[in-house]
Parts: sequence; C-alpha cells; structure tokens
Amino acid sequence: MLDLEKRIINSRLGSVQDIDEDEFLYRLEMRVQHSQDNRNIMVSSFMMLAVVLVLTITQYGASNRSESTYFVEDIENVLETDLWNLNGDSLNNYDSYLNDMAYYLLQEGYVWETYDLLYVFEQEKEI
Repeated sequence: MLDLEKRIINSRLGSVQDIDEDEFLYRLEMRVQHSQDNRNIMVSSFMMLAVVLVLTITQYGASNRSESTYFVEDIENVLETDLWNLNGDSLNNYDSYLNDMAYYLLQEGYVWETYDLLYVFEQEKEI
C-alpha cells in the first residue's frame, strides 16, 4: 500500500506539463475529421457493393440469346445491313433491284449505260 501512496503523491507533486490548447484542439479536430472520412468511405463502399450485387442478381433471370445469332431461320436480318431480307426469295426482289439500279444510273446521267445494263438483264432473265 505504501508503494501506491508514494506513486499518487509523486504524480501530484510532479512537474505540471504545459498543455498547448491550440495543438490539442487541432488534434481533436483532425481525429473527428478522419472519423467522418472513414465513415463516408465505408458507406460508399457498401453502396457500391449493393449496386454490384443487385446488377449481378438481376442477370440470373436473363435469357442467353447468343446462340440464336447463328441460326438464320430465327432472325430475319442479323445485322440489318443487308439489301434484302435473308429469308426472302431473291427472285421476288429481282425486279425491284433492277428498277433501283436503273433509276440510280439515270439520275447519274448514264443513259446509254442504263440501256445496255437493262438489255443484259433482259438477256439473263430469258436464259
């Protein structure tokens, strides 16, 4: 017990350290600010995790349509860049192609070339 009493007396009689109030307030403010920053980081991390989980969960019910792009029968026009429909008959579109080609050549001013082209198409049609 005497040892404890000596410690208490020595601690009271020891030199009083000068406390810098400005430094104490600065450290306190920095500790509070770091705590708020850590809290904001934690909340944003949980929100990002929740978004990733929601996006992942919603993809489980989606159908996988990648195999259907290999079958021409399932899709009318895969890339929508073809001149005609892939399932269409080319003989039905022959006349419209011929007319479009002739109108284009006439608009460009190639009258005799258009006449020759129509003659060649007529010869191929008879064959």
